[in-house]
Amino acid sequence: MPLLMVLITSAFIHIWNPIGFPTVHVDEGTYMRRALHILEGLGLKEELWGYDHPFFGPLFLASTLSIIGYPDSLNPDLTRKDSFHSLYMVPRLIMGILAVIDTFLVYRIGEIKYGRKVALISAILFSVMPLTWVLRRIYLESILLPFLLSSILFAIKNQEVAVGVQLRRRSWCNQMDSNALQCPTFQILISGILLGLAIFTKIPIVVMIPLVAYLVYKSNKSLPLVGFWLVPVILIPTIWPMHAAIAGELEEWFSGISWQLSRINNSFSDSLHSLFLIDPALSILGAIGFAFALYKKDFLIILWMVPIIILFGVLLDYINWFHWVPIQPALCLAAAHFMGRVQFTSKISKNFQRITGVLFVAIVIFGLIGTGSLITIDLSAFQFETFGFVGTQLANRTGVPDQVSNNGNQVKHLSEGEHLLEGLDNFDTTIISSPIYSWVFKYVFSYGDYVHDSYLENKSVESDQVVLIVDRYFRDYLMSGYQTYRSGNTKSPSDFVKLTQIDERAKILAVFEGKTHLYNRFNYPYSSLTFNFGGSPVQVKVH
Repeated sequence: MPLLMVLITSAFIHIWNPIGFPTVHVDEGTYMRRALHILEGLGLKEELWGYDHPFFGPLFLASTLSIIGYPDSLNPDLTRKDSFHSLYMVPRLIMGILAVIDTFLVYRIGEIKYGRKVALISAILFSVMPLTWVLRRIYLESILLPFLLSSILFAIKNQEVAVGVQLRRRSWCNQMDSNALQCPTFQILISGILLGLAIFTKIPIVVMIPLVAYLVYKSNKSLPLVGFWLVPVILIPTIWPMHAAIAGELEEWFSGISWQLSRINNSFSDSLHSLFLIDPALSILGAIGFAFALYKKDFLIILWMVPIIILFGVLLDYINWFHWVPIQPALCLAAAHFMGRVQFTSKISKNFQRITGVLFVAIVIFGLIGTGSLITIDLSAFQFETFGFVGTQLANRTGVPDQVSNNGNQVKHLSEGEHLLEGLDNFDTTIISSPIYSWVFKYVFSYGDYVHDSYLENKSVESDQVVLIVDRYFRDYLMSGYQTYRSGNTKSPSDFVKLTQIDERAKILAVFEGKTHLYNRFNYPYSSLTFNFGGSPVQVKVH
């Protein structure tokens, strides 16, 4: 019953108001575009974007969406704003369901490793603390996390639990065993497949190999079984370079890897500071739990966290705060283990146990109120207002531009029968935007090649009319590209120069601004809104 209540709470936290909060991030649009590219039968790889990530994330998303006949089952309509809501709501609901599964897996790992009380504490922290709202977004990290957790769970399923119950362990299965699920060899194979799929989603998860290999060995004390486990872990991700080799694109694959490794943005310390801004309570508790794990030589937590810390702190120069998602369960488990030891050990005084119990309840209430305050906000309304405005104008092109609005989420009404785009055939209009918007018009409403995948796409504009949806991501690209060109780092004008010229000559039709700036982002829990501007403000232009 307690676990059921935690899972219900997790479902509410991660599924309630799926498109209102958080705002739609540009990466979500990129992964949705790739999923729709696969759904359209165009292959695993987008020709323009090369080999920047493995294929499994978009493939998983496409496969899941295809089960419900997405997007045709939603009956999308350019003139209905709720159609655009539905197009993002469905994949976000899938992310929410995955987060609930993550909560259950965190509980099961904690139960086997530390016992039920610690497992329950860790699952509660994972379900209610603000740091996990990131799992509501359509990120590769949100997709890979249940595969990583399942791999860890299968690896430790035959260990001795902390409460002293000895589970049955055998090196190899009897061929006549009637229950394959209880077979260690089978469980180890599944663990390897799941970790292979997690790595096939995002390559940095390769640093989890030492953790799961250690757990497999500790569970069975058999090096041959570790080698057996390692086979799918290695073979599944190699599908990616093998695909490139078969297509004669191995050099392009190496170029994609090199590009990823050479990216630079926020520093290691900045990403940690971002985590603290979002969830100071869990950040502090997790850090204390990690120190406790080091003291107790808890290799589950040590091998879970240390390789990722080394990866982000030493080896890579490109770090976003949401790249830390794979260690969020470890933070919850470490914090729960520390609190459980303090709360339930007989060596601690009863008064101190009561204090720690009250402190835990206070932290949970603190996190629940904070998360609840966030998930009830509708921050992305301006993005769907943009969708609805552009969709309506594309569907009803008569008349000429009349009025321009710059008043937040509202657009001034035109006279009846008037619209802001001139009367042109569907396929005489080119749409250029950030990935947040482009995939919807390109694949769902079949504008095809008349929609640029992104403002990054170097493709000539041959249409008589260009619609620009210019958000912050678009503006930042134009600004950085122009500065690069002016500094002489490029030898000739490129796509950003052409885009700049179109942008400068285009007429502003409407401006949509989000609500994030209305909140005090220096106060918890609204510090999370620092990462929720969603590209605001958005200008819709026509050239």
